[in-house]
Amino acid sequence: MKQKIIPYLITFVTCLMGSVLVYSSTQQMTSEQASTEEDNNYEYVQPPLDSITQAFIREFTKNVCQDNRQAVAQMISYPLSQPYPLKSINNEKELLEHYDRVFSKELREELDSSSISDWSHVGWRGVMFGDGDIWLDRYSVDTVLLRGITMYGSEMDKAIELLKDSE
Repeated sequence: MKQKIIPYLITFVTCLMGSVLVYSSTQQMTSEQASTEEDNNYEYVQPPLDSITQAFIREFTKNVCQDNRQAVAQMISYPLSQPYPLKSINNEKELLEHYDRVFSKELREELDSSSISDWSHVGWRGVMFGDGDIWLDRYSVDTVLLRGITMYGSEMDKAIELLKDSE
């Protein structure tokens, strides 16, 4: 009889010990989380963008704001995806056809009033403008290209609605 009970007893004690350990670690995390805001008063300092990326941003912003469409079209890595149901833009010619929709008035105004400090490096994801409105990527040591735009204005909204209505 003792031989039949011992494995169950060992399992019970092991489970009980595991529960106690989990409970105690949970209590420890709770007390750590209860620290005051003063203890967590720190500021994240964004590392500066390298000179090649900064030069690209200045040139890109200047070209967009001066409506130099051909130069902007050459600064993009294709295909440039767009929100569904719109198709991706596959080359410079297609971008120039849809330029006003992709680079909306709202986006151009935001870029016009921006500075280098509005761009930030986001690790392996690349460099973003604002809250991710525009994304840049490093394609080689000395090549930076625009790879995505997520800020869409009223022209994009109209195009999306037209396509949805026609489906």
